[in-house]
Amino acid sequence: MRLRFQRLGDIIVVKDRFFPKENREELARSLAERFGAKSVVLDMGIEGEFRKPRIRLLYGSSTETFHRENGVVYHLDLSKVMFSKGNVHERRRLISLVREGEVVVDMFAGIGYFSLQIAKHTRASRVVSCEKNPDAFAFLVENIMINGLETRVQPMMGDCREACPWRVGDRVIMGYLDAVKFLEHAVAALRGPGHLHVHGTGKTPRELLDEVEVRLGQLGCTYEVLGVRRVKSYAPRVYHYVVDLRVDPRSAASP
Repeated sequence: MRLRFQRLGDIIVVKDRFFPKENREELARSLAERFGAKSVVLDMGIEGEFRKPRIRLLYGSSTETFHRENGVVYHLDLSKVMFSKGNVHERRRLISLVREGEVVVDMFAGIGYFSLQIAKHTRASRVVSCEKNPDAFAFLVENIMINGLETRVQPMMGDCREACPWRVGDRVIMGYLDAVKFLEHAVAALRGPGHLHVHGTGKTPRELLDEVEVRLGQLGCTYEVLGVRRVKSYAPRVYHYVVDLRVDPRSAASP
């Protein structure tokens, strides 16, 4: 079996299905010593409404770390919140799309995965970041301060269906794999014709796009599909995609 792992800050993360079953603790210790990591954790997936990680500490005593990506520092605890390095290209792509003066609404902000990158590297006027997981929200607020972005990012605690402001955004990020269910609230967050980035899964891009178009049709929206991009593999023969759209909220029914 080929050993596959990723590093977040000073912690090595290994996937359960890619890590040998025998002598795991000893192998974890060797990994940590070889790569200078303080801990090694076994990633067994996520569970529940808050997508809480299921992990096992194989080596070391701490699951808390500081991870740096593209000039942004993220403080997180891997036993409480998830972090996908596989989304790094999507985070960088969004930076290239945001235009000067835009108000960006991040409906599922987590610890600031997208919000902090946009606030740090674009000339968006502000980023509104909604998050209902108390653990993730606490890290979001701290990470805003760590990166000196208090005047750029507005954290909003609560379910995006209630916390997400109406008619304020030019661009809405829906970085949640069941994002289609929340499309009416994303449309309501736009203050005029603007952009939506809708994440989801499917065996093909068309599978997710069909879901998105059916829902927008139900809402009565006028929209244009700008593209569908594969973000990463999600499961065997299932992929994580993002659909980019330009939507006119004036044509939609209120949620």
